[in-house]
Amino acid sequence: MSDFSYQKNPDFIYELIKEFQNDERYIFLFVGNRPNGCDLKKLVDEDETIHNVVFAGAVTNVPDCLSTMDVFILPSRFKGFLCVP
Repeated sequence: MSDFSYQKNPDFIYELIKEFQNDERYIFLFVGNRPNGCDLKKLVDEDETIHNVVFAGAVTNVPDCLSTMDVFILPSRFKGFLCVP
């Protein structure tokens, strides 16, 4: 299971999944593996209306996974980017 704990903002990601769940053009791919469980995976597994999510688990080909994506999101609650003009 991926480590989408509180600080990784699983609620926000879940809302995005729900927003796009009825459009088959969108597939959410999650990679990673943590022994402490996954709040996001639990939310998705409990919602029988969601069919566009793949939890790939631990992978060794991260560059390949990234190259298959059109959009990469990391909505952390505590980390951010500082843009300086």
